[in-house]
Amino acid sequence: AVVTLGGGATTDLGGFVAFFLGDYQSTEDFCRKALAVKPDHAYAYKGLGLGVARQGRVDEGVASLERSIALAPQWCDSYWDLAVTLMDAGRTDEALQVVERAEKAVPAEAQRLRGLGQTICTRARK
Repeated sequence: AVVTLGGGATTDLGGFVAFFLGDYQSTEDFCRKALAVKPDHAYAYKGLGLGVARQGRVDEGVASLERSIALAPQWCDSYWDLAVTLMDAGRTDEALQVVERAEKAVPAEAQRLRGLGQTICTRARK
């Protein structure tokens, strides 16, 4: 779902683009604007979580990603991004627990998620 604000500014697209340009503050800003309009917007919580985590506010990012999962528990992307965020923060055990949760919640993605689990374990050994 796309949330459009006045003037045609599409916050989801703006947040997505800002994130991939490495502008994590703008990612946060776009996602907060989307959430002001639609407070139950799972995609905006996912983007917010990624944006704030990349700014060093990992616990806040984890909370936003968990909120995204709560709003859309069958959507694999939020689990994936949460697991990667935790892995990047050195929180391997938590990341693997998220992968296990995702496999149960989204069984169609189990094979892809097992690959992520293997990546997390490999990075933890380095």
